[in-house]
Amino acid sequence: MATHEAHFNATHAPRYQVPVLQFATVFFAILVIPLDYKFYAWIFTGEWLDFQITRLIKIVSYLPSFFNELNNEQQLGIGAFASWGVALLLAIIGVVVWQQLEKKGSIPAVNYERLYAWFRVVLRYKLALILISFGSLKLCPLQFPFPSLSNLHTNYGDFLPWKIWYHTLGITPNYTAFLGGVELLAGLLLCSNKTVGFGAALTLGVHINVVFSSFSYQLGNQVFATFVFLVATILFVHDVPRLYSLLYQAKITAPEKELPLASERVRLVARALFFVLASVIFLSALFNYKHDPYLIPKTPGLPNAAGLYNVREFIFNNDTLPYSRVDPNRWQNVIFEEWATLSIRTAKPVIVDSTLYLTAALADIDRVYESAGVDGRRYFSYTADSTGRLQLVNKNRHHAAEKYTLTVLRPDPNTIILEGVNENNDHIKAVLERLDRKYLLIESRRKPIQL
Repeated sequence: MATHEAHFNATHAPRYQVPVLQFATVFFAILVIPLDYKFYAWIFTGEWLDFQITRLIKIVSYLPSFFNELNNEQQLGIGAFASWGVALLLAIIGVVVWQQLEKKGSIPAVNYERLYAWFRVVLRYKLALILISFGSLKLCPLQFPFPSLSNLHTNYGDFLPWKIWYHTLGITPNYTAFLGGVELLAGLLLCSNKTVGFGAALTLGVHINVVFSSFSYQLGNQVFATFVFLVATILFVHDVPRLYSLLYQAKITAPEKELPLASERVRLVARALFFVLASVIFLSALFNYKHDPYLIPKTPGLPNAAGLYNVREFIFNNDTLPYSRVDPNRWQNVIFEEWATLSIRTAKPVIVDSTLYLTAALADIDRVYESAGVDGRRYFSYTADSTGRLQLVNKNRHHAAEKYTLTVLRPDPNTIILEGVNENNDHIKAVLERLDRKYLLIESRRKPIQL
């Protein structure tokens, strides 16, 4: 590896630069180098060896979490940066200890030019892997699925802010793929000494929007988004003096000299390993896109059943209940997805599952992106037992005890009769009638709509 000769020169540098570099080195070492035992405990489970894209990203995008309650991405507000507060305190202590040891001569003299060069190399390759990983997710695209039928039949006010933002990108896969391509380009530019500034500038242009969106839509990833933006800023600031000289002062500005940090052989091996890892990440995203979109259940639903159904008749414990928007027991409508998910609209209150999910869940019941951040509907994952009956389990972790065992009759292609019992052994019978519904979002406003 090599980098441009750093602007930093310990001999001629202002007095503040040495402690600033010492602080930045310790602070970012804590953020970048895995020091959390939970990280290694997960690594040794070997789960990531299936090369599922989100598990690989979990390795690449590691940031420390010193508090169990902050170990998920949904913590909002200033409390989400508590781990950074710990890193900040440790970095201050580290600088004080470092300077005292230097004064006493207890440690060898530090070449701060080389330290600064290594500091930038570590940050830019960390950032490059992050951009390539999330760029692959968007380019394929995987990170923002198209809204499900159930989501299309959910009132706008029943979505949490983060789900609205996800749907905003989910309905524009071409734009999402473009964003992914830009992130991939920025990541590749960071891999070359000559184009680091361009890669950092491109990253700043894209991720300023990500940072504002993270806070405004309560995406829960504001810590990670801020980290990416901060690293890109540090890398870009390095080139600001030369850009000022070239573009504002119109002076002849020579490129910086390279400061070799390792032998040519070591540099080649390191670059080869980096590009192998980056290729594995991209190919994993492509494989998931083709065979297993990780946020959506992969088990196919009932054949030819997908669609919106009106509940024409509903019997609850031998009582025929008329249509009602206030009766908690009466089903209002039912939606079958293309995959093995069924959602029911009722007046029964829903405790919204507010957890954000960018997970590599294997079981369909755990792939809860479609139901997370949504009120107004109850989402069930279903499987067929040996007798052909459907076993329904609520996908919302707050209502996991809600279950149905139902037989299925299909007297004609547009009618489904469900009959059975719920978790309380209440008898249920629902006659569902498919509605021929057109969706402008799917049909496209630019095409003639036949009503």
